Formats: sequence, C-alpha cells, structure tokens
Amino acid sequence: MMKKRIEFNDKEAMYMMAGHYHEGSMGLKQDRSKSFELFSRAAELGLSVAHHTVGMAYLTGIMGVKKDEKKAMHHLRLAAIGGVLESRYVLGAEANQAGKRHGVELAMKHWIIAANAGHDESLEAIKDGYAQGYVTNEVFTKVLRAHEAATDETKSDQRDQAASARASLPSNRRKCCWRSREDSGKYA
Repeated sequence: MMKKRIEFNDKEAMYMMAGHYHEGSMGLKQDRSKSFELFSRAAELGLSVAHHTVGMAYLTGIMGVKKDEKKAMHHLRLAAIGGVLESRYVLGAEANQAGKRHGVELAMKHWIIAANAGHDESLEAIKDGYAQGYVTNEVFTKVLRAHEAATDETKSDQRDQAASARASLPSNRRKCCWRSREDSGKYA
C-alpha cells in the first residue's frame, strides 16, 4: 500500500518509508542511501519536516551524506518557513556559533519565533540570551507569556497519557526516525 502511495508522489508516505529504511524497521533492510533519497524526494515535494531531516543530514553527515553547510542551511530555512520549530532552533544555534553581534541577533530572532510557538529548547536559549544581555526584559517577558500560552494550548489528558506511554518505551524506540545511534545527539 505504501509503495503505491509513493508511486503517486505521496510525500508523507515517502517520509514514513524513508524512516523505515533508515531504521531497518517494518521488515525493510536498513539502507541509509535509500532513506536519504526518499527524504529528499519528500522535501522536493514540499514536506517541511523532510526539509528538516535533509538539512540535518547535510549538517551532521548522518545517513552517509557528505556534510554541506550551504545545502543544510537551505533545507533548514525551508523547514523553518514551513513551521518546523526544531529547524528554527538549529538555525539559531548555527547563527550563534558564527558569533559576532549579527550572528547572536539572528540567533535570538530564530529562538524568539520558536519559543513563542512553544519550543522549550529555544526558550532556554532565550533565557541564556536574557542573562547575557542580548534580550531586553520587555522581550523576555513577552516570550515567556507566549511560550506559556502556546504550551497551555496543547495540553490535554490524551497528550499526557501519550507522553507517559512514550516515556515507558525503551530509549531506542523514543527517537525520531532520522536520528540514529551514530548521531551523537547534536541539537537534541
């Protein structure tokens, strides 16, 4: 069924199949190059989370991909535009590592956008930025309120039960499909 959906350019099916090839699950032999090919095709078809996965592959060299910062940033930007908060966080981290005032300001902008939407790691980065004087008290207060509102909006008994069930899984089953044991957890 999924192969048929892939033949019809179903980007979600490609993304799911890519994850199975990456992990070697659902009866498929692990094949990182096939995995990257399917993630790339899903990204070409406009799946934002696939852009994030491809961007991270280029950034970290996972899936046997040669590191390419220019391609990584391109895909991460497209993912961020598409609403992938983790991509905003990574773009901020990369800008911050570049240093200088412009890089730090750009990092804070990315992290503010993500934190406002409820991204916890970005909120922590904003807290650090506030402590170091890169974020004003007014902006920091607005971000805290927006983050709280965004996280409150997503609270439900079902989500709490799902989180509890996920926490009870063995650690190797809790990872996102593109992360592997060889991935050191950069940005995690």
